Amino acid sequence: IFTDAIKLTFEAPSLVDHGGTEEKLPATEGSTVKVKHGNKVPTLKDTFVNGRLQPMGKYDGILMATEYAQPVNTSKTVLEMMVSQFITGSAFGTRAIPLFSYNGELDDDVCLGPVDTTGLNKALLNQKGGMKHKCPQVRTFRAGEYKYTVFFYQLIDCYKCKILLRHKVRANPMYKSIAFNTNWTLDTIGNDQISTIRFKEASTSTNYIDIEFPSTTVSGGLTEPQISDPKGAAISVTKIDASTFYINVMLKAPGKRQWIAYDPSATSLTVRSRSDSRDNEASNAGPANL
Repeated sequence: IFTDAIKLTFEAPSLVDHGGTEEKLPATEGSTVKVKHGNKVPTLKDTFVNGRLQPMGKYDGILMATEYAQPVNTSKTVLEMMVSQFITGSAFGTRAIPLFSYNGELDDDVCLGPVDTTGLNKALLNQKGGMKHKCPQVRTFRAGEYKYTVFFYQLIDCYKCKILLRHKVRANPMYKSIAFNTNWTLDTIGNDQISTIRFKEASTSTNYIDIEFPSTTVSGGLTEPQISDPKGAAISVTKIDASTFYINVMLKAPGKRQWIAYDPSATSLTVRSRSDSRDNEASNAGPANL
């Protein structure tokens, strides 16, 4: 993601073994990046709220998928990664986001929010309105929200492994205030768990961009039920310089032929003064500055 305000770069993932040794994964030999983009991509489904069908808002998105190998054998895929991104033009609610894998094995709806479909039979999940059983929580997207979901599909056995994904964040120097978890800075946050980052031109500014990093993940498999883990993601920051840093997302490796999904999001708020009133007008300006 790149604009004049913030550049966010996804680096290649790493596998971290049970002893803490990190192995950065190269792209699988001969692989490419598969991309789908346009209005209504990813295809989110209309959702029922209190028995009534709620129409979708407007959004534009992109789906990307690629595959990674281990350095010792770059022809064998060990991990597939998908990133789903979209910007909402108007607010709406939905229960799930589509998941697909590079090799085509996965084609499912991943629940947004807490879920545990253990014990629910297929007849119940597949019946009319079954999505509310599969994904009990409706997620509301605000107008102007930038949403991205990262999926990993594991193709090898890896005992007690973790997956490390680094986001490199570079903020425009105009942002003099970068606050983590409300009141910590790059120099004071240390190794604490990150939940939010707020970018402001000054500490007293009323305009800002927020990036939210929840600790919850959702995982599943080809036939296994989906289940959420409220502590599935460990998020930390590593400073590079005053306006550049890494966001380190550490996830529990889901297991062979299993997938795991993680859902950060970003929103900006701009307060505009009205010329004919002392009141201020606050609006979600959206991630146009991202």
